[in-house]
Amino acid sequence: MNVSVFCLAKFHAFYLAEQLHKHQALDHLYTSFYGKIASKQNNENIDLPYAKVRTHLLLAFMAYTRNPFSELRLWQLFGEWAARYIENEDIVVSWGLAALPIIEQAKQRNIISIVERGSAHVRVQRDILLEEYEAYGQPTDALMRSFSPQRMERELLEYEMVDYISVPSQFAKRSFVEQGVPEAKIIKINYGVNLSRFHQIPKQDNVFRVIYAGAMTLRKGIQYLLKAFADLNLPNAELWLIGNISSETETFLSDMREAFGTLGQCLCTSFISITPKVLCSEFVLWKKGWQWCNLKPCRAGFP
Repeated sequence: MNVSVFCLAKFHAFYLAEQLHKHQALDHLYTSFYGKIASKQNNENIDLPYAKVRTHLLLAFMAYTRNPFSELRLWQLFGEWAARYIENEDIVVSWGLAALPIIEQAKQRNIISIVERGSAHVRVQRDILLEEYEAYGQPTDALMRSFSPQRMERELLEYEMVDYISVPSQFAKRSFVEQGVPEAKIIKINYGVNLSRFHQIPKQDNVFRVIYAGAMTLRKGIQYLLKAFADLNLPNAELWLIGNISSETETFLSDMREAFGTLGQCLCTSFISITPKVLCSEFVLWKKGWQWCNLKPCRAGFP
C-alpha cells in the first residue's frame, strides 16, 4: 500500500504520516512546513524523515503572518500545489478545503481518495456554533464569515466527490448520515495516542484537581466546565486551565477568576510534567464528539 497525506497545517496529519511510514506505507506527507521556522517548530518527537515530506514555505509564511488571502484561499492554493505531485499512490488522504483538486487528480488516476474530517458535518458544526454564540450574546459576524457560502459550497462538493470521509466519533458519523451522506462512505476511526510518550506518574498530594487543556473558547465548551465546577463547590478542589483566553470568553472567565488557575499554553509533551499533581482531566468538545487530546491524560492515568 502506498499512501500520501495532505494537510496545510499540522493537526494530526504528522502523526498519521508517521504511523504510515512506520508500516512502510507512506509515499509522502505534503504540508506547508515541517521542522523549524524562526522560533516555531512543529515536528518535536515525530519520527519522520525529511525525505518523506514536501513543503511549501511561501504558504507557511502566509499562513502564519498577515496576508491578503483568506484562510479558505490558502487551503485552496495548498491543494492546487499538492495535487500536481500525485502519481502512483493507492490512497490519498486530504484535510478538507484543500481536497478538491486532490480528489479530482486522484479520480483521473483511479486512486482512492479520503477526506479527513475532525468535526461534525460542516452544516451541523456551523449550526451548533451559531446557536452557542447567540445563547451567550456573542457577535456572530466573524463566525458566519468563517462559514462563508464559498466555504460551504466547496466543502459540500468535497463530501460529494470523495470516495470516503474519515471521522473520529459516532457523533460526527451520525451528523453526516443525518445530512444525507451514505453511511457506507463514512469511516469512523477513533484517535489514538503514542503510548511511549505518555505514562502514569503517582499523584503527590490529596487535592482534587481538574485540568483543562485547550483554547478557552465557546466552541470548546469551556463555559459548561466552568459552570459545573463552580456549581459543585467541592472542598479542597482546584481547576487548572491550560491555553489562551479568547475575547469571547474573557467576561465570564473574569467573573469566575477565583474558581480556577491558568497556566497559559503548554506543549502536549510537557503535559506529563504536571500530571503528578492532577487527579482528573476534562476536555469538553461537543462539535467533534471525540477529542484527540482526551487520550493523552487517559494514558497518564486520569479519569
